[in-house]
Amino acid sequence: MARLSKTPWPGFENKTGEDFKDRFARQGKLLEQIKRDYTVWQTPVADGYAMYAVVKERPLTLRYIPYGDARKAAPATIRGLTLADVDHQRRAEEAFNSMEKEAEAFYESLKPGQTVHYHHGFDEWIRCEVVVVREGEKELLPKALVGEWSARDLPRRLSNGTVRWGYQAEKIREGKTMRPHATSLWENPKHANRARLKDPTRLPEVDMSVPEMSAKEREQMPLWRTVDAIRAAVSVPQNGDPMEVLARVEELVKAAQMRR
Repeated sequence: MARLSKTPWPGFENKTGEDFKDRFARQGKLLEQIKRDYTVWQTPVADGYAMYAVVKERPLTLRYIPYGDARKAAPATIRGLTLADVDHQRRAEEAFNSMEKEAEAFYESLKPGQTVHYHHGFDEWIRCEVVVVREGEKELLPKALVGEWSARDLPRRLSNGTVRWGYQAEKIREGKTMRPHATSLWENPKHANRARLKDPTRLPEVDMSVPEMSAKEREQMPLWRTVDAIRAAVSVPQNGDPMEVLARVEELVKAAQMRR
């Protein structure tokens, strides 16, 4: 059973004239100092966390840290906390931090211009080039899709002539960089599920060219655009004038018939 110190940790009080960014930065530095000297236990509360410093292990004694939105844990949660609970969270946090350091080290080992493969899932891969962006940070520039991508994820032309590129194909077209976690990259020896996946470095690029429309599809394209316009016309608030909607639909149909 844990005990709670009577007074919260000082220094987190709001200061007159201090805006949110300055307060957040100041409190962040203070929190980091506390974490260097004490074990900080935290628990989810609403959309944030309640934080407490372990100032004594026997008996287990916590001191409330009013960081950020100053969330507080329920008294019953504090009373039921044990030193084993605190140690379990500490070990989990240490393991996570170690994993993040390894991921950062892997990115640092990548060379600009190097080709790597990001696993999107289910043997769907994105072939990328390592590029250097702001302040020397390395990110990945998507170049091509490889692997077993479904048709719905590839560029396709709709009946009205519009091209639907697909999310990842659109990012390739726009040249948007990304920085996925290092364990999702094939070139990382610690890539998850590496043993059961196909080697993406040997896979050809997926064809992302948009099929040309047939003569019949080109002929029907204006009609499908009229259908789209009709859908937009009837998508009006329920308190609108239905006769105006029907008149607009009639106008669109007549215009389409005259073009045939």
